Amino acid sequence: MTGALPMAASLYERVRRVIPPVEWLAFAGDIEAILALK
Repeated sequence: MTGALPMAASLYERVRRVIPPVEWLAFAGDIEAILALK
């Protein structure tokens, strides 16, 4: 699950057993935005 969102991709490794790859693609952009605000 590597791609244009490297920070989200590293987090996906922690949640991949719970969130399927198709759903992760929908969340990845939002997660990147949240991490950028932190």
